[in-house]
Amino acid sequence: MKKFNLLFSALLGATSLFAQTVETVSVGPSYQEASYYRLSDGQTQELPHANWQFAFSVFGQQDAGIFVNEGASLGGTAVKLHLSSTTDFATTIDPSTDLVQELSNPEQNWSEGAFNTASNSSAFDYGWGSYQMSNHQIVGDKVFVLELSDGSYKKLMIDSLASGSYYFRYADLDGSNLVQTQVNKADHSGQTLAYYSIDSASTLQTAELNGGWDLLFTRYGTLIDDGQGGQMAYGVTGVLAHKDLEVAEAAGVTPSQVQASSYQDSFATEPLTIVGHDWKSYDFSSGWGVSSDLVYFFRTSDQNIWKVQFIDFEGSSTGVSRLQKENLGPLSIFQAPNAAVKGIKLFPQPARQQNIQLLLEPTQNATYEIQIYNTLGQNIWSKQYNLQQGLQQLELPSAQFSAGQYILQIRQGEQTSALPFLLLD
Repeated sequence: MKKFNLLFSALLGATSLFAQTVETVSVGPSYQEASYYRLSDGQTQELPHANWQFAFSVFGQQDAGIFVNEGASLGGTAVKLHLSSTTDFATTIDPSTDLVQELSNPEQNWSEGAFNTASNSSAFDYGWGSYQMSNHQIVGDKVFVLELSDGSYKKLMIDSLASGSYYFRYADLDGSNLVQTQVNKADHSGQTLAYYSIDSASTLQTAELNGGWDLLFTRYGTLIDDGQGGQMAYGVTGVLAHKDLEVAEAAGVTPSQVQASSYQDSFATEPLTIVGHDWKSYDFSSGWGVSSDLVYFFRTSDQNIWKVQFIDFEGSSTGVSRLQKENLGPLSIFQAPNAAVKGIKLFPQPARQQNIQLLLEPTQNATYEIQIYNTLGQNIWSKQYNLQQGLQQLELPSAQFSAGQYILQIRQGEQTSALPFLLLD
């Protein structure tokens, strides 16, 4: 009993309360900015599209992604990136004859931007440059042209990525107004991208949300149906996911009834557009609408699973999106050293005179005993289940218990896992 009481005390200290909340995220009138959003507390950080032209991935030792800014206000002109026909930066470039190909961000991951798409099949080719075995640097071998929002041009060459710093230069097409500079990954610790502004000849210091983010509401380019059986490039307003966010889409469902366990094999981190832009649609007679049978499940880096449904989109007048979110709980608020399951979640929490749902991830195919204890350490309910490895969802008969604090314990042989929960009148 002493061992159980110590466990019970530890679990009570970890009790968390979860409920559905509605939050608003805005990208501004005419979609003039991007907005970084964090699920845990609803905090946002806005980044005007006009403040930068290209960006460097800075989150790891091996990444070398470089992105063009495809965002622009509605009616505005986004920056365009072109591959030029020369590899010599000193060459004067004529935009009417020397632009070989327009390049776009693939939106597949945060390690590959538009600059990386000019690559061949070699594993050493990063698009803008090639990896050198002799010195472990990526050395630039292409000249790009940026077509800026005001219609002017800049030629640009990424000279190298060496010792964690990007070295690059840009100038007018005839070579005048040359700028040679660098971006050090270490100066942007905790960020996914370092955003560069040609206007200020520097990176932005307060671009991403301090403390981390999960979703990026922004404008980006994609291919859409042209209405004639083909596709066309188009700028859309949508949602991109953080590199560490696992996303599962549940389409054609009843949002109040859909279970995360049904989508355990659907969680993925790529592409970045799993949420994307098509959770909303426009009708010329009624305006913007959102899908009423679409839900997303997100697994964050701290192993919380969130259930999110978009419930409103106001369009370009305000740029406001509304979403309803519910934290289904951490992967494990408490995990014994010899755990029976990889994760436990209970929802809703707290519960009011209703049965609660148990989401768990067994470590093996076996018989598991689910037990509920009161604050006196008395076992008030137990049942055995034959469970398969992977996410499973069970309903617990909590509606028959009086209000108070309880402990859920899961046993499989000598393995145990436990979690507290709260019932209200």
